[in-house]
Amino acid sequence: YRPQSFRSPVKHPCRRSCALASAHYRQCDSHATSCAPTSLQIPAPRRNLEVAAATFAADPPPPCRPVEQPLRRLGALVRTRRTRDPGDVDQTLGLGGRVRYTRAVTEPAPTKVKAPYPYAHAPHLARTGPIDARSLTVQGTGPLEIEIGPGRGLFLLDRVRERPDARVVGLEIRWKWATIVDDRLKGAGLGDRARVYADDARLVLPRLEPPACVQAFFVHFPDPWWKSRQKKRLVVTRPLLDQIARLLVPGGMLFVQTDVEDRGVAYETLIDAHEAFEADGEQGGSARLSESPWSSRGNRERRAIAAGIPVIRLRYKRRAAAG
Repeated sequence: YRPQSFRSPVKHPCRRSCALASAHYRQCDSHATSCAPTSLQIPAPRRNLEVAAATFAADPPPPCRPVEQPLRRLGALVRTRRTRDPGDVDQTLGLGGRVRYTRAVTEPAPTKVKAPYPYAHAPHLARTGPIDARSLTVQGTGPLEIEIGPGRGLFLLDRVRERPDARVVGLEIRWKWATIVDDRLKGAGLGDRARVYADDARLVLPRLEPPACVQAFFVHFPDPWWKSRQKKRLVVTRPLLDQIARLLVPGGMLFVQTDVEDRGVAYETLIDAHEAFEADGEQGGSARLSESPWSSRGNRERRAIAAGIPVIRLRYKRRAAAG
């Protein structure tokens, strides 16, 4: 782009701009004196560039008339265009005007205020320090069952009604569904012995006290992560199994199910290799179940059954501590 000072502010009879670097000047050296206005008297660029620059410095062109447009940031280079104004023909260069770049000096557009997160009030456990298992529910007594990743909470809601003597707690990493399901429990009058917290089970279980305080763990359709870089998000891992084994009472249950065959085989291999768990399936030495032993069904399980997708169900029990 050419500096503004090297542009003519008027329109010439030949309808060509007398800019110093124009092709018309390069073709005709006499054009500057034949068609340029007498007030400018622009010499040919190849003959006297110094005189031309001094002439423009003494009689600069009028300022550009930029088109109004929003600015992204203060001081940005903004592309503007000269406009045709019937009352100010001298500021028009050519039929459509010329484009130039100017330094924006006006104030930037106001910053858009982000709306508050609608689930910022999601229920959470203490961020640090030990967590007493009796404080998880208002009702501090009774068998405790924990579901890791309840999602939309259909299984948890059914389980609370199916076990009126038990306390049921869900650990859901998504704040939205933790809030919704927890509100549903309170609305159904089950909030005294059932809660859902918006926390990561991998961070909560190591701080849960005392040991051997949980009757059952449920893990339904976990780990929807298939890429290598997503392995750090996996839930069913050896560290989690160690914490589940620490918290389960002797004879307590661990139930895992999935509709992905490869994941089911991997879970079965991983848990079978853990010394704290014993397979408790339909056949001796196997943890697999053909059907769910209870009537509670989660959303994903209902969809899999309706679509005819086989579900791999694994049930284990906690071995008694040695000695």
